[in-house]
Order: sequence, then C-alpha cells, then structure tokens
Amino acid sequence: MKRFINALLGATLCSLLIACGGGASTPEDAAKTFIEKMYQGKADDVVAMIHIPDDQKDQAGLKEMVSGKIKADVAKTKARAEANGGVDKIVAQPFKPFEKDEKYGKVKVETVFKNGKTETDSVKVIHTDDGWKIGL
Repeated sequence: MKRFINALLGATLCSLLIACGGGASTPEDAAKTFIEKMYQGKADDVVAMIHIPDDQKDQAGLKEMVSGKIKADVAKTKARAEANGGVDKIVAQPFKPFEKDEKYGKVKVETVFKNGKTETDSVKVIHTDDGWKIGL
C-alpha cells in the first residue's frame, strides 16, 4: 500500500511540474492557453508564458515593465469577457511560420463568448528550448 501511495504521489508531482513549467508542446497549444489565461484573469500565468530573449533578460526594469503591461492587459481582457457573458469556447487555427525563421510565427485564435460575439486574436509564438512560448 505504501508503494502505491508513493507511486501516486510521484505521478501527481510529475504532472504538476509538467503543467506548470516550460512552454507548450505545440504553437497552437501555447496560443490557446495564452488567450484562455488572459480571459481568466490569470496574469502571473500569462507573464510566465512570455519569452524574453536571453540577450534582453538582464536589462534593468525590463521584466517589471513587461509584467506591468501584461497585468494591465489581462485585467482589461478579463473585464471584456465578463461584459460578454463569459467565454464559451476558444479555438486555435494552424500555426503559420514566418518566412525567415520557422521557429517563430503566428497562430490565430478565435474566442466565442456566451453572448454569441466572436473575437479573433493573432498571437506571436516562438519555439524555445523549453517548448513554445509567446513572443513579443
């Protein structure tokens, strides 16, 4: 019984680490999750999905500036979802890479609200060593 509980706890811990860490496995998943988190108002999750290039990570105040801007956008996006009765469904279209670099491109994401209104966002995504993340 003890062995079973340890195995179950280990599997749960691995699932949490996979879900919370790194990027998404596909560009469509990254874009869809990004939009979902925006409408849910989960600013910290959204900020964690943003890719900041290595050569810019050490710039003074950059992380704080990006975080502040994203958190303000998340609050507006959540309010828009609430004004439209909430989100009914979110669908990501196929990834379209940029010509110069296939590790970078766009995914169009369509959000259907419960009141029937629809919005389409174009989300920039980039493939990193940690999986797919959101590019700025």
